[in-house]
Amino acid sequence: MNELNSTLTLIDIYDIQISNSERRNSSIAIQDSYIVYLIECRPRTSISSNKDIQSSSVFRRYSDFETLRNYLVAKYSWIVVPVLPEKTISYTWSKSHQDRTSVEVVERRRILLERFIHDLCSHRTLSSDTAVKTFLLDNDQWKHIVDTRQYKRIVVLAGAGISTASGIPDFRTAGTGLYDNLQRYNIPYPEAIFELNYFNKNPKPFFDLAKELYPGKYFPNINHYFIRYLYDKNILHRVYTQNIDGLERMAGIPNDKIVEAHGTFQYATCQRCRQKYQCEDIRQYIFDDKIPICWKTSRCNGIIKPDIVFFGEDLPSRFQLYQQDLPSSDCCIVMGTSLAVYPFADIVDSTTRSTIRLLINRQLVGTFLSPRPYDITLIGDLEINIKQLLTKLDALDYVLELMNKENSLHEQYQKNLSKSTTTRIKTGNDRLKAAEIFIEQKRKFSILNFHRQQVQLVPQPNIHVYNESTKILIEKHNDALLFKRRRSKSALPILPSKQSSSSSSSSSSSSSSLNSSLSECELMPFSFKRPPDSKIQAARQIIATPTTKVKRNPLLNATLRTVL
Repeated sequence: MNELNSTLTLIDIYDIQISNSERRNSSIAIQDSYIVYLIECRPRTSISSNKDIQSSSVFRRYSDFETLRNYLVAKYSWIVVPVLPEKTISYTWSKSHQDRTSVEVVERRRILLERFIHDLCSHRTLSSDTAVKTFLLDNDQWKHIVDTRQYKRIVVLAGAGISTASGIPDFRTAGTGLYDNLQRYNIPYPEAIFELNYFNKNPKPFFDLAKELYPGKYFPNINHYFIRYLYDKNILHRVYTQNIDGLERMAGIPNDKIVEAHGTFQYATCQRCRQKYQCEDIRQYIFDDKIPICWKTSRCNGIIKPDIVFFGEDLPSRFQLYQQDLPSSDCCIVMGTSLAVYPFADIVDSTTRSTIRLLINRQLVGTFLSPRPYDITLIGDLEINIKQLLTKLDALDYVLELMNKENSLHEQYQKNLSKSTTTRIKTGNDRLKAAEIFIEQKRKFSILNFHRQQVQLVPQPNIHVYNESTKILIEKHNDALLFKRRRSKSALPILPSKQSSSSSSSSSSSSSSLNSSLSECELMPFSFKRPPDSKIQAARQIIATPTTKVKRNPLLNATLRTVL
């Protein structure tokens, strides 16, 4: 185009018409057909003598118009780009929703698309863009030109809908959602399964549900690998997910790119002592329908809960990264979420007014019900829309191959992990198993614990502390003695004596002899070493010797009555 013509807009140079529409079969078998529009550009008579200006005709889909407009919006943020017509048109005088492929809708859309092109080509700056020229004149190169404007900071907001293709139900879909299928857990109302107060009273329903959602049972699908594709292209800044299944991580997205707003199964925490555990530490016990009990802290026995955010709990501190990520993003993709849970539903509004926001969902939700000028919506089956998007990016084959390869490796890893976990339990190296044995033994036997500076356990009158308690320990519980000696030199506490010094010395010597006799009874929990018969005989002789009487204590009385 010569220098004179370079000062003109495209509408000054060409007579542009969208003259025809045509129905074509889709390359994706699930969707039957789509509509293409024929754009014809003929040089105007006044400049037709210029040999560089030729007539052209190209077919474009509605989605191609969307791609072009989004490119222009992102590149020329200071210009108001003409607005596209709605893909599905509803008339104000008709209550019925028009079929987007009906003749009337297609014809009306053709007229509005032609008006869009005329407005675009009348703008001096927009019409001079290479992408606009190639969109009208070149069948092959225009998408390549648009793709050269790479997004650098894409933020993805993902909900439970992206995992339904993996077999995991979402929460709120009527009939198939998780909340509609919780009756079998016998809970008062669906949300109770994620309430901390109810969990502390009855943790079993949550662990039954955790067994179904635990990492390793499901594998990532094409929705997760679409996000992985963005990461591989180095344009994914962050993915914020409401999911607790960890499939984004399994798809190969690194931890620093993931913000799990509602928690994760990757880690777990004891609810009493706050000790941390890995998900694989408690995996086997959840799959064996057992409630995991803390074993890292002595005598804690608290319930180990996966780090899932329950109602009323604070969100992870990393969630606050959205305050920097969303305003600085150049594209925000919202996938498979109802945007009904706050504060997650609010963060999509943290983007700037010029940021492109793409909703890929079954229905319009949240802030997209009142869209911004740069909002784009792909409504329908999420998996189909993602495949169409990857097809336009010429990345569908790459993503499908990557998904099959990665998921086969995950499947093999889970098989090996299951075998190693079973072996570890059989060899007795798992300390959680020991904790379960300890709890069971506590139910069966009476345990008399002697601690340093312990509260005095005092019997009925005429019952001697050392005599009766020792008799219980030796004669009643030889098979399950759980007795841990004090850290000091004496194994049993020395009670104060009101007798004379001689009596005190004899009592003290008797106690010392008893301590010496019982010293070999000191064991670590869950085992018992029977002392030699000579030691037991010496202890029984001490029992026959009267010792100091002490004040009555109702607590010990009840204990002794129960044991005897």
